[in-house]
Amino acid sequence: MFETRSINLENLRIISELMPEIPFFLFFGSLLGVVREKNLLLYDDDVDLLVDIKFYDEVVAILKSDKCPFDVDFSKEINKTGYFLNCKNNISGYKSQLDFYFYVDDQECDYIVEKWNFRGFSEVHNENFDIHIPKNLVFPLSDFVFSNGLNVKIPKQSKNVVAWLYGDDWKTPLSKGNQYIMEVKENKPCLVRIGILRYIYMALKKRAHLFVSNFKI
Repeated sequence: MFETRSINLENLRIISELMPEIPFFLFFGSLLGVVREKNLLLYDDDVDLLVDIKFYDEVVAILKSDKCPFDVDFSKEINKTGYFLNCKNNISGYKSQLDFYFYVDDQECDYIVEKWNFRGFSEVHNENFDIHIPKNLVFPLSDFVFSNGLNVKIPKQSKNVVAWLYGDDWKTPLSKGNQYIMEVKENKPCLVRIGILRYIYMALKKRAHLFVSNFKI
């Protein structure tokens, strides 16, 4: 398995320099890495950032500028909803990703609404699958400094946010899709462990896919 931490850190450095005035913060797997390992996860496939939807146009303008190395295909449906943007970058021949999740902040609510989360495009307009993130766990944002000196924003109660996202077993590394899946129940994330039989099935399916991919006539 390819170690992606250094590449994701580089993407995070680049986006931080491009958007010094945009108050994005680490969330989902990126925040899990910071809380559990004091770093990004070693094998994560992307960087996850949350930002207020009121900054959407500013983020898009920067991503479309000539100085931005990220590629965003705005013709794709996933990048048309206004709640999510998938940014791609090629670093040392590796096709890396950085994702923006745009949350809605209703001043009358004690939570922010994130609509993309684990369900993606299929349920982005279904309010039953929004996640309601308690504001008191997030704001005011705190600083986190990586060992390379990169300073980023994270939720105020980061450990409690991670526990809210992934449950009490967040300290135990698990393989997404193989050992667990994420669901949304009553607008709250719910980590669902995958049974051993499904784990074996998924492992065999992955092996079969690799075999077919490598098979040449």
